[in-house]
Amino acid sequence: MSYQPGGQPPAVPPWQMQQTMLPPKSSRDTKIALIVVAVTVVIVLAAVFAWWFLSQGLVGTNGGGPTHALGLSIGSAGANWTMTVASVSGNMRPSEVSMTMFDQNGALISPMSSVPLSDLTLANWVTYKVAYQKLSAGNYIGVGDRILVDKMTYWSGCRFQIKDASTILSTGRFS
Repeated sequence: MSYQPGGQPPAVPPWQMQQTMLPPKSSRDTKIALIVVAVTVVIVLAAVFAWWFLSQGLVGTNGGGPTHALGLSIGSAGANWTMTVASVSGNMRPSEVSMTMFDQNGALISPMSSVPLSDLTLANWVTYKVAYQKLSAGNYIGVGDRILVDKMTYWSGCRFQIKDASTILSTGRFS
């Protein structure tokens, strides 16, 4: 069949019609590029939101709470080590924070295994030989609070660890 000017174009065979129904290659490339950009934007936004939530302490790797720390000043007073709270970040109740004692080789010293500070009272001194003294105002651990530790039971070289449910707040060695 030949095509004559001013006449009817020749009929297109069916196998060629399917090919002509596809969008041009440049249109497909544009759609693919738009999809890639959209997916990239979604991933970047998800990363930014995740960073924001983690930095706000709304979600975290330490059990979902905000990050806390406890700064201690350690001294010696007579027969006791004196641990004075020098800094505290966050609101922590003595019942939510525990203390553990280890010897110089890292072995646990019984019965001081994750004992809540609220249990370390003068009334329990006979059991633990450790006493938490709440000297600051309020219900939370505060600057000025003290922990007294018996030197005969926890000698020079022993280590302590203070933590909440998921985070080590302070650790050190008596010397």
